[in-house]
Amino acid sequence: MSSLCVQAILTGVRPVATVVCFCCSFLWSVQSAMASELDDIRLPVDASAQWVSPNLTHNGMSIAVKRFVSPQSVDEVLKFYRQLWQDNNTTTVSQSATSEAAPGYVENSVGQWRTIGRLERGYSIVLQVRPASDHGVEGFLSGYHIDGSQTKPRTKVRSIADIPVMSGSQTVSHTSARNDPKSASTMIVTNQASVSSNYRFYQDVMPRNGWALSTGSDKLPSSILMYAKAGAQAEISISQVRGESVVVINRTHNEVRP
Repeated sequence: MSSLCVQAILTGVRPVATVVCFCCSFLWSVQSAMASELDDIRLPVDASAQWVSPNLTHNGMSIAVKRFVSPQSVDEVLKFYRQLWQDNNTTTVSQSATSEAAPGYVENSVGQWRTIGRLERGYSIVLQVRPASDHGVEGFLSGYHIDGSQTKPRTKVRSIADIPVMSGSQTVSHTSARNDPKSASTMIVTNQASVSSNYRFYQDVMPRNGWALSTGSDKLPSSILMYAKAGAQAEISISQVRGESVVVINRTHNEVRP
C-alpha cells in the first residue's frame, strides 16, 4: 500500500469530515502494536494527536490513524520531523533521489497536503499536514506494519454488506472499523453513469434490500441519500468529478445483542 493510503481516504470527493467522522465514533480500547508505535512518536511543542482508530482496515490492510493538530506552521512541523528523523538516521532521501541506504525520511506533496514519512522498526510512519482554517496545521499521523503479506494481491470489494454498486463501477478504496458492538465501513467507487442515474439506482435497490429512505436530495453537481434500517444507517453521496461519477458510501451498524 502507498505511504499516502490515508491521504487517499481523506482527499476523496467528500470533505474530510465526512469520511473521517464515521471513524471518530469508534475509539478502540485495545491498543495494537501499531498503535503503541504511534504512541511513541514524539510531537512538536504544543502539538496534539488524538486517536481516530488504532485499527482501521483500508483496502485489506490494517492501519492506525491519529488526528494531528499544531499551532505551528506546516514548514515548522516538517522541520521538526526532518531534524528528529535525521538525528535517528544519517541518510536522507528525497522523492527523486536514489540510495541503497535506508532513508531517514521521505517527503511528498499532493495538492494542499504535505507529507513526511519514515520506516521505523518494521513500520511505515506517515505524517500528513495542511494549513488549518483558523491557524496552525491539521492533519493525520498514520502507520502500518510492513511484512510479506503487503505484497499479496487483493480482491477489490464490490459492495458493502447489503449496499451494492452499479455494474461497471470501479472501487477506489474500502475502509472499515469495528469496536463491538459497533462497526462502520466507507467505500468510494467511480463509474461512467450520470449522477442522476446513480441516484435512481439507489432509489430502486435500497428499499429492496430493506432500507428505508430518511432523506434525499438530487441536486447537481452532487446528490445525497440517507437510509436507515434496524440498527444501521447509510449515507450515499454522488458527485461528478472530471467527467465521471464518484460515489461515497458510508454504512454504520450497531449490533443489538440479547
